[in-house]
Amino acid sequence: APALPTLPSNREIVLPKDTKQTYVGRAFALPAPDVPSQAKGYLLETLLGKGPGSRLWGLRMAEKLAYNVDAHVTWTKSSGILVAYLETENSKSVRASDALDGVLAVLQDKGITDEELRTTRTMAKAQFLRATEGKSPRMRILGLFEVLGLGYGHLEGLFNAIDEITLEGLNAYMRTALAPERALKVIIGPARIDQTLGDR
Repeated sequence: APALPTLPSNREIVLPKDTKQTYVGRAFALPAPDVPSQAKGYLLETLLGKGPGSRLWGLRMAEKLAYNVDAHVTWTKSSGILVAYLETENSKSVRASDALDGVLAVLQDKGITDEELRTTRTMAKAQFLRATEGKSPRMRILGLFEVLGLGYGHLEGLFNAIDEITLEGLNAYMRTALAPERALKVIIGPARIDQTLGDR
């Protein structure tokens, strides 16, 4: 399996900004995108933050700690970057930051069930189809696959790769990729809140 990339020594990025809301994110370096690793990355992105039913969704709807939650993966030839984030009121930023870490910790430690994997496969495929409906988005993703060394044919092969990911394989991937010591903390918001979060 591809090795995880080396992380920078500074694991905390704080950007003070005079806003009425705070952005709280966690970024994780993923292995280089061979076929199975990229499929696992898409599944993890979907599982974490793509709409109702995702792990972060409860922070928005049930706990009311965020007005926006999301997760996305950016791929390069040598690695991927997973970002899981939320946007929240300044007064809720500390609790929201702790809750975000809690969601990631449970997923990393406990993994998911077979039923959740089946649901996530379906959601990941639907998300990909929506994102590549138009001619321009489809051409961009074809170009990306070629740059990544996966080839143009991977557009058809991605769904097969997603189906071939096992429960044990995805849970093992998440245990490594979401290890808390590998997280980069990203905070954008009022300076006093950034300082409070940074001290935790």
